[in-house]
Amino acid sequence: MCLDTMTVEAAMDRLEQRDVQMVLQIPADFSKQLQSPGQKGTLHYTINESNPAMVKNVMQGVLATITAQVNREAVANGVEVALKQAGMPTPQGQAMAKGISERVTADVKSIHPVSSFAIQMIPMMLILASYVGAMIMGLNFCPIFIRL
Repeated sequence: MCLDTMTVEAAMDRLEQRDVQMVLQIPADFSKQLQSPGQKGTLHYTINESNPAMVKNVMQGVLATITAQVNREAVANGVEVALKQAGMPTPQGQAMAKGISERVTADVKSIHPVSSFAIQMIPMMLILASYVGAMIMGLNFCPIFIRL
C-alpha cells in the first residue's frame, strides 16, 4: 500500500494500528545527498515488531532488498556519470560502476520491540495445547471400541 499522500504521523498511526507492516521514509534531500561526493543517502524504515515473527522477518528482508537495489542503482549512476565526465567510454564506465562501494544506508527503527521468541509463540502454544487436549479427550470418550 502506497502512503505517498499521507504525512509521516498518519503513516505511523496506521503502522501502530497494524494496517501497514512497515513505513519507508525517503528524505526530501535524498537525491541531493547522493549527488554530493562523499555523502551517503539514508532510507528511514520503521517496523512494528509486535507483528507475527514471519511478518517481521519478511519486512526485514524487504528492507534489505530495497536498500541494496537503491544502493546498486545510485552507485552505478554516480560512477557512470563521473567516468563519462572523465572521458572514459560508456561500456567501460558501466562495467566499473558495478563493483563500487556503498552509497545508500538503512536506518531501521522498531516500535513495540519483542525481546523473546517465546513471547510471540505463547498464544499459538495455548491454542495448540487446547486442540490436542480436546482430541485426546474425544478419543478417550469415544464409545466405539471393537473387542475381538
